[in-house]
Amino acid sequence: MTTHSKKHTTSSNITDTSSAGVAHTALPLLTAVQQGIATLDNLEAQTVGNAPSLTALDKIRSLKPRKGGERAASAIATLVRQFNLKSGMLQPDQIDANLQQAQQLLPLYQRTEAFLKRLGDVIFHAQSAAWTHACTSYSFLQVAARNDGKLEAALAPVAEFFSAKHPDVVARRAAKKAAAEAAKAEKAAAKAAAKGAKAAPPAVAPPAEATPPAEATAPAVAPVPPPHA
Repeated sequence: MTTHSKKHTTSSNITDTSSAGVAHTALPLLTAVQQGIATLDNLEAQTVGNAPSLTALDKIRSLKPRKGGERAASAIATLVRQFNLKSGMLQPDQIDANLQQAQQLLPLYQRTEAFLKRLGDVIFHAQSAAWTHACTSYSFLQVAARNDGKLEAALAPVAEFFSAKHPDVVARRAAKKAAAEAAKAEKAAAKAAAKGAKAAPPAVAPPAEATPPAEATAPAVAPVPPPHA
């Protein structure tokens, strides 16, 4: 019994020390996160503005440039000006403006993409490590709860969470299934829209019904006069 109490005290001390360490190190991180969010808000307003968000279907319906198409687009704009072509459909200045916007934003996108990759890795590692230690500790708690009624009662909500019939588990399973079905439906709709965007084949007139040929009538034969005797 004394040994159990000693282990419990040691575990409590470790938990308190760990919590204090996490709280001490989390304060600067939380401040940095809040400052980063504010910076991103300002950066988004300055670089993106009120540009609409595109869905997967919007991107499928839009014309996608070929690899290296920037040079061709720039050359086309130059030729339109050089030969002084005039038409409401010709907008060389808009071509140059769009190309410039894309080229200027690309380094920011690439750097942000790399940062999101690292940020996601750190979050996943932290969550995975916490869950691994929690599952290990839960196994020990289950064994200890066999001889400790108070611990068993205190552990009941956690045990219910690990149950396959727990509402949270059922809700997560249902949400995952619904998300998969929605993604599948969106993909099918996008595929159907892409097929519909192509030129429809010309309508083929149904074959005319064959009319039976008219019955042939024998030509009228003039009567042959009898020979004279």
